[in-house]
Amino acid sequence: MGEPEWRIRIERSGGFAGMTIGGEVRRNQLSAADADELNRLVAAIDVSRQDPGSQPQPGQPDRFQYHLVADHGGDHYELTVRDGAMDAPMNELVNWLMPRVRESSQR
Repeated sequence: MGEPEWRIRIERSGGFAGMTIGGEVRRNQLSAADADELNRLVAAIDVSRQDPGSQPQPGQPDRFQYHLVADHGGDHYELTVRDGAMDAPMNELVNWLMPRVRESSQR
């Protein structure tokens, strides 16, 4: 039996316009190279080190906020992080996911 399927939903809210955009990425719908990259990015995340706060910091009302929901086999993860409060691996994952969910929502 193969590796459990990753399904990641991401939603970006906030910013100057206050718009919310997002979508879903499923590993089985990616090219082999993108699926490998998704595995690498997710493996680098330490959920316990992410700032769980969802409110903008004082003086930063226009920052984006990201809500991620990930399912992998029987595991379920849910996390909300803010621009400026993400560590480098989470920032890399978010920056990799966002163009793909925008692309898939435009099809």
